[in-house]
Amino acid sequence: MKRKAIFAICLGLAVSLPLGVAAEGGALGESTSIKLLDHVMVDTQRRSMKLVSEAMGNHIVVMNFVYTDCKTVCPVSTGIMRAVYKQIEDSQELKDSVRMISLTLNPALDTPKKMRDFAEKYGFNEDNWLWLTGSSNAVNEALLGLRAYSADVTEHSSVILVGNPTDNHWTSFYQFPNADLIINRIHDYVDQQKAS
Repeated sequence: MKRKAIFAICLGLAVSLPLGVAAEGGALGESTSIKLLDHVMVDTQRRSMKLVSEAMGNHIVVMNFVYTDCKTVCPVSTGIMRAVYKQIEDSQELKDSVRMISLTLNPALDTPKKMRDFAEKYGFNEDNWLWLTGSSNAVNEALLGLRAYSADVTEHSSVILVGNPTDNHWTSFYQFPNADLIINRIHDYVDQQKAS
């Protein structure tokens, strides 16, 4: 019970901070260079799909990295993703343009069922928010390319990526950014995509 109360307080702070509060260490977002690998992943329905060409496709992507036994960073990061998701669902333009992805950090233990059970706590929509796992080799190589791999998953950092896989432009948000910062960056990418 105590853990749930602490989580609720942390989540409330993370999604309600004013725009300028979390300014240190990349919380405002910084341009990042990543290597996209089109490895086969598996969603919560056990459907196989390639990470880049199928899961991401031509959408603007919002992506976080979780493992289902995490009790610290992952629930807060996913709570922020949920706040972003709610804003996306309220905008037809964003709903049509954006794909959210949560990729496991622990493919050896995170089965599609475990990912689904974790995801259901956040009310995800299977079409617009994919929860992916896969073989250890495929997932770990993808995580390395995305600069999110951690040899010890209990020591992983909190990062949310926003970007356009078509031109491989990405922004990393570290720590616990306000959902509005992420939404503003999503709008930037959507506008750039329309202009090109």
